[in-house]
Amino acid sequence: MCLCAGCVIPINVEVDSPLRTITEEKLGARFSVEEGLEDAIWLEIERVDEPGYVGGYLSTNDHRGALIILLAGASTFSPGGPEENARDFHLELGTVMRERDYRTWSLALRECGTAYGQGDLRDAEEALDWLERNGKTLLGVQRVYVIGYSSGATVATLLNRTRDVDALVSIAGLTEPDQLEANWALYSLLRSLFPLNEGLCQPGSTLDFYGSPGSPLWDELDTVNRVEELRNPELLVHGTQDVIFFVENTIHLQERFEERVAAGAHLAPLEFMILPGANHFGPPFRTDVHDRIFQFLGSFEP
Repeated sequence: MCLCAGCVIPINVEVDSPLRTITEEKLGARFSVEEGLEDAIWLEIERVDEPGYVGGYLSTNDHRGALIILLAGASTFSPGGPEENARDFHLELGTVMRERDYRTWSLALRECGTAYGQGDLRDAEEALDWLERNGKTLLGVQRVYVIGYSSGATVATLLNRTRDVDALVSIAGLTEPDQLEANWALYSLLRSLFPLNEGLCQPGSTLDFYGSPGSPLWDELDTVNRVEELRNPELLVHGTQDVIFFVENTIHLQERFEERVAAGAHLAPLEFMILPGANHFGPPFRTDVHDRIFQFLGSFEP
């Protein structure tokens, strides 16, 4: 979720998908070309336990045998909704990753109508499950990484508790429910003001699902107190002046991680990058963040 002064909040719930032409269907996947996009195809996989597909923009570049799944933030300012937002993320952070010969798959996760950590998380899980069944062989990749930003970073960290990948990166994400519970009334107001906007509708769906502050259901979003459940190496990046998802999310996870390690717990390795003075929107575009990501992912490359 994100807001800024002077920005237009579009009506983007249930917008039409771009015009695509299916070129191939195999192994539970469907490949399509999209007019005006030269460096990617649309790859969607059939959901196993629910109707419909999970789709995203798969790059067509030569690569080193490593795939990065990109999880964009909320589509608050994208008139085309999650699919346009995924395409923008493909063209922005994805371009930086492809310059280092990584292949990318920028997913369009569900937003409005599903809570944080529910349908969006299942979409990401479906993508990883397909990769393990057939996709890695089909795409010619051996290693899989996940990079998420904002609400996508929230999904990435939750994904780290349910699936195995080579490593993950979370930029400006949510790691605990405290902020949502403390500002329950504010998020309720935003939902009522913009009911037809995907990015601002999802926080409302989150409140509906997890309930009022203090409900035990909020524990599902609490990775800080469930740090032992993390399964893979992860780098968490956050700016100290983030007013969308507060930096305390990452600081509290770091404190809990270090506390448990000092007590002798054997945890998945976590790294942290706190950016003094940085807001919510700048970190994905900073070269020092890119350098740290490449350094981190490079440690898992042959």
